[in-house]
Amino acid sequence: MASLLFNFFKRAIIVPVIVTAIVIGALYMAIPKYVNEGQARPTSVNERIDLSQYSVKEYNSFSQLKAGDYVGTIRCDNIDLGNTAVLYLSENDNGVYVESGSSEPWNGGSVLIIGNDINNQFGKFYNSEKGDKIELEFYSRDTYTYKIQNKAVGVTKKEINNYLGDGRLVLAVPFNDFSNLGGSFFYTLYIAGKA
Repeated sequence: MASLLFNFFKRAIIVPVIVTAIVIGALYMAIPKYVNEGQARPTSVNERIDLSQYSVKEYNSFSQLKAGDYVGTIRCDNIDLGNTAVLYLSENDNGVYVESGSSEPWNGGSVLIIGNDINNQFGKFYNSEKGDKIELEFYSRDTYTYKIQNKAVGVTKKEINNYLGDGRLVLAVPFNDFSNLGGSFFYTLYIAGKA
């Protein structure tokens, strides 16, 4: 009877615990490799974006653009972003886009830019710090320089509007909200003011 009980205990508890520990250990070893690969993408701050892959037209207002139109580029001197293309209301899962309701900086409004995929260049903002300078170069206007003033973590989509204000740039990096099976996100925000 004791042998039978030990075999049950071994199969029901000991083996699953050991297998779980091995899987967790393997993930612990593998995940930093993928994170480091995402950081190590070679980019050049001086590289130019190939506009032939985007829908490009001159505009004075974001409202003149259609979903997926090219808005401009975003750069950060202290983060290896290179020149990251910013689109208008992109449905692309890997895109970086200006959210509806944003207003052009030349009209004194706030710009909300969301990077859909944390594995793309935009996801490197997690390395940014207060005081980092960000440049937005718009297709039809000049370059605007901002400085990161604050960071907010765990912000819901509805709460983002609380961080918008005249002359602000808000960069939002979404993360899956695994506590909600509806596929929702929470965001890490980088709030910047004009430099």
